[in-house]
Amino acid sequence: MAKYMTPVITGLCAMAVGMCASAFADDQAVQTIIDDHWRWTLDTYPELRREYGDRSGNTMWTDVSPHVEEQRQQRRIKFASRLEAIEPVELSEDMRLNRTMLLSELRHDISAYEHGMHLMPINMRSGPQHRHSAAERLIFETEQDYRDWINRLRALPAQLEQYQALLREGIAKQRVQAEIVMRRVPDQIDRVIEDDATLSPFYNAFKHFPATIGANTQANLVSEAKRVIEDVINPAYRQFGEFMRTTYLPAARREPGLGSLPGGKAAYNQRVAAYTTTDISPEEIHQIGLDEVARIRTEMNAIIAEVGFKGDIAAFNDYLRTDPAFITNHPKHYLRVIKRFRNDLTLSSSNCLASYHECPTVCGPYQTPLHPIRQPLITCALQPMVQGQVGIM
Repeated sequence: MAKYMTPVITGLCAMAVGMCASAFADDQAVQTIIDDHWRWTLDTYPELRREYGDRSGNTMWTDVSPHVEEQRQQRRIKFASRLEAIEPVELSEDMRLNRTMLLSELRHDISAYEHGMHLMPINMRSGPQHRHSAAERLIFETEQDYRDWINRLRALPAQLEQYQALLREGIAKQRVQAEIVMRRVPDQIDRVIEDDATLSPFYNAFKHFPATIGANTQANLVSEAKRVIEDVINPAYRQFGEFMRTTYLPAARREPGLGSLPGGKAAYNQRVAAYTTTDISPEEIHQIGLDEVARIRTEMNAIIAEVGFKGDIAAFNDYLRTDPAFITNHPKHYLRVIKRFRNDLTLSSSNCLASYHECPTVCGPYQTPLHPIRQPLITCALQPMVQGQVGIM
């Protein structure tokens, strides 16, 4: 019997070896795509490089020209096609997950572009009016670090022009932000324009130098930075602010919902799928929100009763917003509150580490003093929702 079994066992072993070799080859193919995609990401978004120790992008901004956005879309489509050509059943478990994650990201980005989401790149929390904050993520140790920042400032007007081209295309294709989202932006732009260059948020990096940089070099860097801010940055932002105030804001949609745009409901569904990574409908998510509001309101009423407050939830919210005991304008106090919430979140997340997808995102400590331009964005999150409404804070 053994002599008949030997060829069978040999054949099974050969088949197993072949399957392992095939899986290894397919795993390598996926890994190659992942590596190619990562290199492309760092190439097309140069600001990311510094986060991985690469200073080569320190003089550049991401090109947001409409034609470059189209090129990015075509690259995403090619990456997705390469991944789709690989059968997931042939992959190891880890690489199957890697393929799924990258393919999901690419499909969401491809769909977002098709719905024109790239034509609405600015809101009060994100956009070129906050470019000065990029310096907070940079390390200034050498003369070259400071010169890189100066050269990056010189390149900023080009990106502002690219944003204008993108926004003009959005106006033409009826892909514009809501007016309520954009009304703060012109004022935010005005606040980065300072006749005294030393008061500009773009100048902050030049307020402190390491001892390794000589006094003469420091003086030259400061002089050059002031000149660039006064002659390059300020005029570019004045023109950009004028565009936002006279061209974009009048074209912004009056209705806050994305669904008010042509094809907006499909675009909204796409955004819901991208942000929730689920197939749950917006209506189902809305009901989940209503249920959560009801649950939270019950807990809030219990707290009101526990502390002995006389009044309803609206009065209690007003008390929390206006009582001097809960108000501060000092940056250190903001930091203290943020750190306290971070610690609470850390404690909360320790109970659900076994289910990663259910854990809250825990922010690291915010060590940089808050710039006055951004402080209102933090306090605005304290505004109460209208009773019965569900929203995202």
